Amino acid sequence: MKKLPTSVENFKELIKGDYYYIDKSMLIKDVVELSGKIKLITRPRRFGKTLNMDMMLRFFSMDEEEDLFTGLKIWNEEEFVKEHYHKYPVIYISFKSIKEQNWKEARNSLVELISELAQKYIDLNVSDITKEKIMQLAKGEGDLSLYKKSLYILSQALYEERGIMPIVLIDEYDVPIESAYTNRHKDPDYYDNMVDFMRAFLTSALKGSDTYFSFAVLTGVYRIAKESIFSGLNNLAVFTVFDNEMSDKYGFTEDEVNDMLKYYKLNREDKKIIDKWYGNYRIGKREKLYNPWSVINYIAKRIQGKLNPREATQKYWVDTSENRLIIEQVE
Repeated sequence: MKKLPTSVENFKELIKGDYYYIDKSMLIKDVVELSGKIKLITRPRRFGKTLNMDMMLRFFSMDEEEDLFTGLKIWNEEEFVKEHYHKYPVIYISFKSIKEQNWKEARNSLVELISELAQKYIDLNVSDITKEKIMQLAKGEGDLSLYKKSLYILSQALYEERGIMPIVLIDEYDVPIESAYTNRHKDPDYYDNMVDFMRAFLTSALKGSDTYFSFAVLTGVYRIAKESIFSGLNNLAVFTVFDNEMSDKYGFTEDEVNDMLKYYKLNREDKKIIDKWYGNYRIGKREKLYNPWSVINYIAKRIQGKLNPREATQKYWVDTSENRLIIEQVE
């Protein structure tokens, strides 16, 4: 019996570790073929955004060597695979850890995060000027303006060495802005400084004709107002929970839940509980979607914890994140 991926957000670990996997690999084809050179995808928390990002990284990156996709749906798309599989340099960054309570601490965390990213590229065979900028980023040196331009610098460097425009993947782009907003009363300049940083970070690399990327995918829970963060990105396509595109690529469908319950030999009572507690999400016109985190944890409690259905019924989603922004808006 396959293991349950209760805390696995690494696609390679999931496939190699013989975990139960609900195949969302056709998302890879969607992000290439749907409109917009920049795709912003917003979904609720714990809906598989980070796992799907890591899956895209493993598929597109020319630095990946292992084959993780044999037997998955995307592998049947032979022409697509031939054209895109392991063919691009990829820049991947996640902002999920930027949750500080003031701008000074957030600024330091941003510098540290980008420094760690730049360290992966210090050995690129690029011009002396570009190499010096990457070294400054990697060492945590230079002023903030350098870090605002860091995504542009790294994408340009990858193109300079590889001759192929990189793919840019940005996970949890909205976390720093949410944190700045919820803590704005503690530090009055926090929100404006964070918005300014994220706007510059994104637009320097993704705006205009003088850019170096094949396409970009951003994920988050919220859609930050276009005029504040994505100003000038005319090639931006936004896919929210109100849109039909990719509606089955995040979250579990009813058929997927039924198959999972059957695999783990659970019964109708379990299905009724999952319907009531963890289902009834809707994306676009697709109804009866389920929160993956809650479903997987419920089944894990039933199987591994040997709990009865009532004991396994818990508020798994509520305990996974900060919800002050939602509470504030409702109030």
